[in-house]
Amino acid sequence: MTYEIIERDEAALKAFARVTCTTQRGDVVAAATHILKVVE
Repeated sequence: MTYEIIERDEAALKAFARVTCTTQRGDVVAAATHILKVVE
């Protein structure tokens, strides 16, 4: 699995990340964009 932060929006307190799951042979079996919202 890889998790790469691709964008940060400091004004909205959000971060966007690309998540990719691969097999041992390198085949992609799942992909998603994770949106993290900071709540104070």
